[in-house]
Amino acid sequence: MNHDLGGWPEELKPYEDSRRNAMYAANVKTLGELLHDDLIYLHSNGVRDGKASHLNTIGSGAARYVVLTTSGVESIGLGTDVWLITGRLLGEVAAKGQSFGIDAVFTCFWWRELRWRMVTWQSTPWPSNR
Repeated sequence: MNHDLGGWPEELKPYEDSRRNAMYAANVKTLGELLHDDLIYLHSNGVRDGKASHLNTIGSGAARYVVLTTSGVESIGLGTDVWLITGRLLGEVAAKGQSFGIDAVFTCFWWRELRWRMVTWQSTPWPSNR
């Protein structure tokens, strides 16, 4: 599945596209290759995951991502090997027998050590009064 990756740095678009596809397919092998070993993943509901717990949640089917779209994306290159990306996230996740909508702002960092990997993700609910 191709995603609208407007605003994402050109060099990261294939990695972000692969990350989302891996999340939809619960492909923890591919996802594990795209996530840094020291990953900090902060969900919009306040739950914090490391790499292992994030992969376990997805791989076990405890959470199934149905839709993930971003808009209003802005990016800042910090040298040649780090990107800070922020924007709005709309999505849907199925967990505990229910479907939940996601409407949040996010910030993530991608770092190239030997290859590009996501180091951190943080999302916060979109303000309801906007």
